[in-house]
Amino acid sequence: MKKTLILLLVFSVYCFAQPMKKVLFGCKSGDFKSFEKSLDSMAHLSDYYSKNSFSYDIVMVAQSECVKFMLASTENTEYAKEEIPLDIELKMEKLKGKARFEQCAVTLSRKQIPSSKVRKSVKIVESATVATVDYQLNGYALIP
Repeated sequence: MKKTLILLLVFSVYCFAQPMKKVLFGCKSGDFKSFEKSLDSMAHLSDYYSKNSFSYDIVMVAQSECVKFMLASTENTEYAKEEIPLDIELKMEKLKGKARFEQCAVTLSRKQIPSSKVRKSVKIVESATVATVDYQLNGYALIP
């Protein structure tokens, strides 16, 4: 019984001593394949960290043409005629609770897209550039 308690204590200390894994994905491109690959990488990391009992935070900061993936509705935007593939929608849905998404307000302003068009699960940040610098200064590994 004592050995079991000691092993449990050692294991607990080991798990809690592991630093949080912090990963930042940058997204500027509107290319479907590139975005899908980023989503796949985010899912892989999330699954790996969960399976190995690591605490983690995975975030994507979107700007420029990547904005189209962060929109709940593309109506009355320059992306109105583009259809987001169902695979991308499903992959984003599977990442809920496992990863976070943020959208640059500067991009929204430049493209005259109201913030009401952004998905409810996406946080709007003042500037993708500032957010990226801040995340890196807080120990996030950047995956461009």
